[in-house]
Amino acid sequence: MTKNRLILLISLFVAFSSARAEIIDGPANFRDKPNGQVLFSLMDGIKVECMPLESNWFKVSFTIHLTKSQYDSQYEIKKGEKLYDRKGNLVAIALADIPSALTNSSTYGGAPGVAKVYEMEIRGYVSQTNIKETSIPENALNTIINQNRSNLTYSKLLDFMALNGYEKAGIIKKVYSKLNDYVIEESSVDGGSATDRIDLIFEGDELILIVHSRPLKIKDVKDYELDFGMRLTVFRPPYKESVESFIKKYKEAYNGAG
Repeated sequence: MTKNRLILLISLFVAFSSARAEIIDGPANFRDKPNGQVLFSLMDGIKVECMPLESNWFKVSFTIHLTKSQYDSQYEIKKGEKLYDRKGNLVAIALADIPSALTNSSTYGGAPGVAKVYEMEIRGYVSQTNIKETSIPENALNTIINQNRSNLTYSKLLDFMALNGYEKAGIIKKVYSKLNDYVIEESSVDGGSATDRIDLIFEGDELILIVHSRPLKIKDVKDYELDFGMRLTVFRPPYKESVESFIKKYKEAYNGAG
């Protein structure tokens, strides 16, 4: 890897941190429930937070920009209104009055009492066909791994990690000082506590294990069920360690022991 490319990838890693999101293939009908009332027409290419697929539907959320006045007045979206992001890009057109139960307004940044950003998150459902397949991290990871099985290295996965907002986790360091793990978290559409979505575990430069909350389709690799709603994909266990021993120690680390 050249020095310039390394600098670029490090910059990407910082720039895209926490930027992971699925992308709408639109315009898309955004509904209050599967096969329910159409609330919005979502523009092509906008980013959404996306829960696991259920019966051909994704539960998603998207975010719009609010003014301070809208935030202070507890703004409610009415039919026909156009909604924009922070950069002024058109995000959606309301096709109905939007129930306040599906929205949540918030602020962040700025000085005390004077927020830098006012925004609203809106929750609903889109059809499976309205999420671009290549924007789903599991799909991208499947492709990279199945095409590079003889060379699963950190450098091969660095572009993928940068574009999906991976962060160094440090969970595995609690029990294996020579391993490193990098993680993206599950979508927060339901407002629950953050959990890991895909945790890539490296020994040196080599990818050896993946802990994941959603299915992966990696050929000829065994999956193991973990007891906190996750699965473990094993290319090989850590050096001189059995899979069973690793699972025991990982559970301890994940639950705060070690």
